[in-house]
Amino acid sequence: MKNKATNYTLTLSVMMFLQYAVRGVWLPFLAKYLVSPKIEGGLGFSGTEVGWIMGLAGATGAIIAPFAGQIADRYLNAEKTLAGLLIFSGIINYATAYATNFWFFLFLSIGFSITYMPTLSLANSVAFANLNNTDRQYPMVRATGTLGWIIVSVLFSWFWLATDDSFTNTHRIVDSLKISAIIAIAYGLWAWFRLPNCQPTHAKSVAVIKALKLMIRPIMILFLFATIIISMIHNAYYFRIAPYLVDAIGFPLKYTGAVMAVGYAAEIAALWLLGRYVHKIGYRNVILIGITSYIIRFTIFGVTDSYLWSILGMSLHGINFACFIAVSFMFVERVADVDIRHSAQTVYGMISMGVAPILAGFYNGYFDRFQTNGVQSYSQFWLTGAVLAAFVFVLIAAFFWPNVKDANDNITPDDLELADEVM
Repeated sequence: MKNKATNYTLTLSVMMFLQYAVRGVWLPFLAKYLVSPKIEGGLGFSGTEVGWIMGLAGATGAIIAPFAGQIADRYLNAEKTLAGLLIFSGIINYATAYATNFWFFLFLSIGFSITYMPTLSLANSVAFANLNNTDRQYPMVRATGTLGWIIVSVLFSWFWLATDDSFTNTHRIVDSLKISAIIAIAYGLWAWFRLPNCQPTHAKSVAVIKALKLMIRPIMILFLFATIIISMIHNAYYFRIAPYLVDAIGFPLKYTGAVMAVGYAAEIAALWLLGRYVHKIGYRNVILIGITSYIIRFTIFGVTDSYLWSILGMSLHGINFACFIAVSFMFVERVADVDIRHSAQTVYGMISMGVAPILAGFYNGYFDRFQTNGVQSYSQFWLTGAVLAAFVFVLIAAFFWPNVKDANDNITPDDLELADEVM
């Protein structure tokens, strides 16, 4: 139930800042460490192995997430579940920093994912439960998460990956896992004592089953299919972006955090605009804008190797995220009944952050074969992503017509029936 008497915007903003700082400090750089040969300071894993670590591990956690959502819906306070999972995830991530064997690294990565990934949807649920106007307030609260990501990623790369020795810089990437662990544990302790109460509903029906029933409506199936494809190329982007910026474009490793921050800064602006205009533009149109930005961005990466154009492509990350990823969670919140919102968020998260990363792992591994004189070629990877995004654009433009009314109203079952009939 929403607490309309208290303004929790600042507290929820701190929550989001810490939530995304946990991942922002390592996710942009880890692939470079994993794929670099041992003589260059990395672990020497193949593209397929990197895909398994960053894809399967993330997917496993997302698949577990609905059960955490059901616990939060029915039995425990969401903020307590969030806090406990964060503390465990921090402990596991610290241990992962010392793993050098592929199977051990994969095992610990899965453990981290199982404990951390559910917290993404739980944090969304805590925010939605304590905001008076989610369409307007949530995007800006979520933007502080992006700010947290920017600050930790830029500071880490700028100060810790800035030696004159490339071996040392690459090897130091692993320290990001330790920093992430410290942030997660501190965040978990803070969340336990400071986040507002999100009491369980104690409803008798099984929330996950009700959420799954919602997701099998024809229009939602189309929406989920689009989510899988876009989330797949979005996840694969993280597998390749650091090596691409360093090896193909030529940026020094210490600048990669700042270069990526261009996109994250644009994300804050896009989220601010989203909060002001999503109800005017409409969910469908915003989603189409987001898909279009993927097409343009990946095409830029695929056809040029200049500093300027790569930075321009990075700037589109904000539209990618705000106009597809963030607005999709907002759409699911509007669709779900009050008693299943935690679980609807986690079921959707299971698909976007569960199924998609597994596919992204295989997708990423496939492009290892494209090399020139033993040097990785990136054009095929980026241009294939652009083509897939264009395919999704056609499907959404032709068949996705949800009937969303006033910004403060939830979509009703009748609205979905009307939308289903369009298909």
